[in-house]
Amino acid sequence: MKKIILMTACLWSGAMLFSSCSDRLRIGLDIVDADTYVNIYMPQANNDLNVKTVYITDEIQSFAVSAFYGGPTEPQTDISVEFEIRMDLVDSYNTFHGTDYKPMPEGSYSMSETTARIAKGAQRTTPLYVDITSKDYLAVAEPYLLPVGIKSVSGTEPVLEELRTAYFLVTGSYMPGEVPREKVYSFGHPVTMPIFCSRDDLVRIDEDGRLMLFQPEPDGTYGAPRQIGEGWGNMQIMFYMPENRFIVRNEFSNLTQYMISDNYDFLSQGDIGWGWGESSKIVPFKDLAILAVNGDALWKYPLSQTGAFDFGNCTAIEGSGWGGYTQLFGYGNNLIMVDPKGDMWVVSLTDDYALGTKRQIGTGWDMYDNVFACGDDLLALDSNGDLWRYEFDPVAFWPLKADEPADEEGPESGDGEEESADE
Repeated sequence: MKKIILMTACLWSGAMLFSSCSDRLRIGLDIVDADTYVNIYMPQANNDLNVKTVYITDEIQSFAVSAFYGGPTEPQTDISVEFEIRMDLVDSYNTFHGTDYKPMPEGSYSMSETTARIAKGAQRTTPLYVDITSKDYLAVAEPYLLPVGIKSVSGTEPVLEELRTAYFLVTGSYMPGEVPREKVYSFGHPVTMPIFCSRDDLVRIDEDGRLMLFQPEPDGTYGAPRQIGEGWGNMQIMFYMPENRFIVRNEFSNLTQYMISDNYDFLSQGDIGWGWGESSKIVPFKDLAILAVNGDALWKYPLSQTGAFDFGNCTAIEGSGWGGYTQLFGYGNNLIMVDPKGDMWVVSLTDDYALGTKRQIGTGWDMYDNVFACGDDLLALDSNGDLWRYEFDPVAFWPLKADEPADEEGPESGDGEEESADE
C-alpha cells in the first residue's frame, strides 16, 4: 500500500492571489485589465521549508504538490502545469539561508506524473505526488533538501517567480515501536523528587533529601552516585541553568539561585523570586531566561547570571495553549512538550522569544513519568525507576509504541493543513 503524506499549506501571497484549500472563492469584481493580475504559483512555496518526515521502510511514501491560479478571474480554458524536481537549487538555497542541508540522494525520489491540469473555472490543479523511497537511501534524523517547482504552463498566464519553487525538508524516522533506547540507570523504585541534567551529569534529590550526583561512564551509563548536599527535601522544582547554577522552588514558593563550581562545590546562594506557587511548570531557556506556565499562558522571565530579573521584559510569550502539557523542557532554541495522550511536540523559540510553528514529532511518550534533555540526548524515567537514554534530534519523528498506526499517512509533517486527495 502506498503511503501518502496528505499535508499541504493553505497560504496567501499578495492581495491578488485569491485561492482556497476547500471552497472556491467567487468574487465579482469589475477590475480594468483584470487578466494582468493573474498568475500561476505553488502555495507551498510560501514556506521557507516544508517539513516532511518519512519512516525508514520498504514501502513508498508520498506527498502532494499542486499549483494554484491566482487573481480576480477564473481560467476560461484548461491550463496544464508541468512540475520538475530541481536538485540544482540545493546549493543556492544553502548559500542564501546559511544552511548545509544535504540533497536528497539520487534514486530516493521520483514523480510518476509531472503534469497536472487546472480545469476551466477551477483554481487549482489536481494533486501530483512526489514518491519517496527511504530504505537504503535516507538516514534517521538526517534532513535532506528536495526542491520541487513549476517548469512550464500551457497558457499565457505567467508563473509568479517568487512562488515557482517549493523546498521540502525530508527526514527519515524509525518505524513505530522500533526507536532504540539504552537503559543508563535503575533506581529500583518510582522517582518522585526532582531529577535533571547538569551538563552531561545527572542530579537528583533522593527520598532522604540528599542531593546526589551521577556522572556518566564511558559507555554512557551512570555509575554510583556521590552526595553533594543534604536537606533538600522541601524543594519542589529544581534545574540546572548555565553557567554553573542551580535554580530551585521551595515549599514556600520562593526561587533561590545557587552558584556552583565545576566540581559541584556550592559557592553562593540568594533568593531571586517570591510567589511562584501558581506556576505549574518552571523551566530554563538556555542561559537567558526562566519560562513558566501560568494558567494556560507561557511567560518569560529574563534572568542575568547574578540572578537579577529584567522585570520590564517579564511578559507572556503566548497567552493560551500551554496549561495542558504533562511535560515541558528546553532543547537548544526549541521547546519540547508532551500532551496527555503521549504525543510529543516541538516549537522553535528564538533568543528574542519569538515562537515558531508547533509541529508533532512523536507519539507514545506517555509511557514515561518524566522526560528531560541531557546534552543532545533525551532521558526518560519510567514508573519502575528505570532511566532510558534516547539519541535524539527534533527534526525526526519518534513513535515509541509498536501499536501506533503507520499504514495511512506516515509521520506528521509541519507545513500546513491536511487535505484529502480527492478535493
